[in-house]
Amino acid sequence: FKLLPQEMTNPSRLLLLGTRIPAATLGREFCRRLVHGTREVRLPMKAGTELKSLAVCKGIDPPKVLERSEYPGWVNDLEKPLPSLAILRKIPNEEAEEKDILRYLKLSRRLAIRDRNEQSSV
Repeated sequence: FKLLPQEMTNPSRLLLLGTRIPAATLGREFCRRLVHGTREVRLPMKAGTELKSLAVCKGIDPPKVLERSEYPGWVNDLEKPLPSLAILRKIPNEEAEEKDILRYLKLSRRLAIRDRNEQSSV
């Protein structure tokens, strides 16, 4: 979505580009993320909070959030952003870890596919 910034400080006055739809109808949080980005600090849920949206089986209570220490260590790494292709290109091959090399290959292949698709559509 692109927004037409009539007043960037007031998300309720923003219009979606090419339409007359007020951005406020999309929701205040959605507009805030479009205007200001999504880099925000999210606090974890309190232990014992029921996850009602994950209650998919009848007759079974929904799962509850556990204490942070009860989860495996890799769960804490999920909130850290992964390195971008530009950052990975700067790392010398000798210093790169296996996960960095695999991510570099994945992102470079994805970029090559995107370029080929753009060239074939022209």
